[in-house]
Amino acid sequence: MTALSPQQLTCLLESDWQDRDGALCLNENLTLDDIESAPFLTNARVLLIGMNGSGGVRATKAGNLNRAFVGEVLDALSLPPEYRATIKAVNKVIDEEDVWLLHLVRVVSELAGLISLVKSKFLVTKQGSDLTADDQVGVLYALLFRTYFRELNLAYVDRFPELPHMQTTVAYSLFMTSELMGEWARLVDVAESLFLPEVLGGIEGEIGGERIPQLAYHRLLRPLMNFGLVQERGNTGYGLDLVEAKKTELFDRFIRFELGSGLRLV
Repeated sequence: MTALSPQQLTCLLESDWQDRDGALCLNENLTLDDIESAPFLTNARVLLIGMNGSGGVRATKAGNLNRAFVGEVLDALSLPPEYRATIKAVNKVIDEEDVWLLHLVRVVSELAGLISLVKSKFLVTKQGSDLTADDQVGVLYALLFRTYFRELNLAYVDRFPELPHMQTTVAYSLFMTSELMGEWARLVDVAESLFLPEVLGGIEGEIGGERIPQLAYHRLLRPLMNFGLVQERGNTGYGLDLVEAKKTELFDRFIRFELGSGLRLV
């Protein structure tokens, strides 16, 4: 494992993820073939293209996509087979929030300025329409990723407290994911190391040290899996003791760390 100098850490945490010369840089030149394993991108394109083709989508009183549109796009969404089967088995009618992965894509797309709610109707913005083109998927993918980790309140996706310092230092967590998960690693062995040490103590104080693996899984690794950047094995659904994770080839093609000299092995 490598450690960062104070200067490198500062550069990483203050990096502008859109700066091609920054400490953390996202590759916007990926193609559809490159990102075919990223469900979040697939589902965002299904949402945007479907909404565009409908000339907009009427919102419910709660501000969600209406049932008719959810039903129209459901089969085109990239969802785990068991997840899709459960949705259909337990819901007589399917609302947006019953398909949480679609709901999350809609929320992030709205935060990213790809869709907007105008007079109770969801419309695709010009930017959103432009980025549905096949040759713009790399730009769309990077925008969705930045919005998810930097604009979305990550506490929205789980039952943990907000833990704002965890989110403001997520660049460090991404760096450590890259460092620790080049090969299969047990989540319980590496979970604490995914968080900046100065932040870890505060997290433990709020949720307890025994819940750090759950936080790492739900707030960091599962979203990365949805972006096709991490894979898992050993998940039986009965706890995380056997879960192992490993970054995908796409991770290193998409996220580049430029930290210069000064890295040291620890």
